[in-house]
Amino acid sequence: MPVHYLSLATAVLLLSLGRVLAQSPTTPTVALTPPAGDATTIHHVTASNFPAGVPVVTALFDPAGNETATQTATDSAGTVTATLQPPAGGWQLGLYRWVVGLADGRSYSATFTVGDGSPHLLAEPNLPSPLSAFSFVGVGFPADSGIDLELLLTGAQGQRALHVTTDASGAFSLFLWPQQVGLPFYAAGDYVVEVPSMQLVTHFTVREHPASSAVQVESGVWPDGLANASFQDYPPHRYIWAVYADENGRPAGEFLLGPTAANGSVDWALHLAHVAPGQYLLATPYDWGEAGFTVDTPPSPTPTATPGSL
Repeated sequence: MPVHYLSLATAVLLLSLGRVLAQSPTTPTVALTPPAGDATTIHHVTASNFPAGVPVVTALFDPAGNETATQTATDSAGTVTATLQPPAGGWQLGLYRWVVGLADGRSYSATFTVGDGSPHLLAEPNLPSPLSAFSFVGVGFPADSGIDLELLLTGAQGQRALHVTTDASGAFSLFLWPQQVGLPFYAAGDYVVEVPSMQLVTHFTVREHPASSAVQVESGVWPDGLANASFQDYPPHRYIWAVYADENGRPAGEFLLGPTAANGSVDWALHLAHVAPGQYLLATPYDWGEAGFTVDTPPSPTPTATPGSL
């Protein structure tokens, strides 16, 4: 598969498309019902307010990071609908994400969780690499409630207090970059995440992999600009879901990129719409890679002298 190197003309076209969408009275949305269920629940999804009659990619990611991708197109109303039937053996316990990706890489997604009536604290997917953002998922908790978590780092590096809020179905999803806990990367070893008030404890391991996914994002871009990014050592012919957040981990946007080439790489110009200057973090949670980058303040216009001025 070809790697996506964008020409200047293509980059300008994609940036223009982004501005058209940003100025439209509606923002693309993805709605998934019901947002929670058991292993046998059928879920329905509707993507609305997209450009009419354009090609899109939809991808369903399961809790282990496996994906099912489909190429389709929006209808004349800018809508895509789908019915998600449980696979043979039923849905896995945890969080599923359904993503709609536009041609320029920007994506919009919704999630549903699978539970069994009891609270569960999960670290997904299994065995992350040191170059990862952790993904913690909770299902079966009280709805619309604050939950305090504790993360015990490996190698006597201490612990970190985390706080999440569950949604109306009693679920939460939290991404945690190593930079948020003061580390350049997560050391290989054993980790523990827990909900002390409920005596829920989950052990997971960070390990070195033969080929860990690597992400590089150009720093020094301006708000609403394009940032050149390189993704290396991913599975071949795979669509990569990426999320970026501010330095405190608050999500600011997402992308669905790919497919990767036969060597597992893809280069892309990421359109960073509606971001303020500052430090940002990007991760591909289903494939482990992560990186930081900077959005700069645009330079002030230089005053131009007028005839007769001093």
